Parts: sequence; C-alpha cells; structure tokens
Amino acid sequence: MIQSPYEAPTLTQKSRCTPDYDWEELVRSPYFTLSHVRVYDHYEFWMDEPFAIVNVLSGSGTINGEPIRQGESLILPFGTGKVSVEGTVEIAISSLTIS
Repeated sequence: MIQSPYEAPTLTQKSRCTPDYDWEELVRSPYFTLSHVRVYDHYEFWMDEPFAIVNVLSGSGTINGEPIRQGESLILPFGTGKVSVEGTVEIAISSLTIS
C-alpha cells in the first residue's frame, strides 16, 4: 500500500493579547504556519523562517519603516531578522515552518 505524503494541518488556538497587539496562530503543520495579528500600536517578531508572506487585511502602518495599507502583500525574505510593525493594522502572516 502506498502512503500519501499529505499530512493534515493542525488547527491551533495559541494566542497572545497585549495593549499593543492581539496575535493568534490559526494553523500549524510541519511545513506551514498561518498567524493573524491585529496591531493597535506596535508589534515585533523575529523572522527566522525561509520566508514569510504578509497580507494587509485592514488599516495602515509600517513594516520596518516601509508604509503598508489594506490590500497590499509583501514577502519577508530569509535573513530579515527583527520585524517591527507600527500603526493600526490587521495582518495575516504565512510562513514555511522549519521542522
């Protein structure tokens, strides 16, 4: 019998709420992670994955000083390091997971 390489992602319920942001990990698999972040003022994270795609769902602000607004998407390449998000913005972060 041939086994499929497909492995269903795990829906997770990890979250963190602060006065500056609300962060929630929605999906985690051995290869992929999806997080949702509502930034009210400031949010920082360390980019240590091969790359991440950031989708701006609503609002506006900056990522590492570069302006972002609703409807935009950007790629954070490997080696980005510390990522700083400022403003009032809602983002989705999709990244490969190194297992």
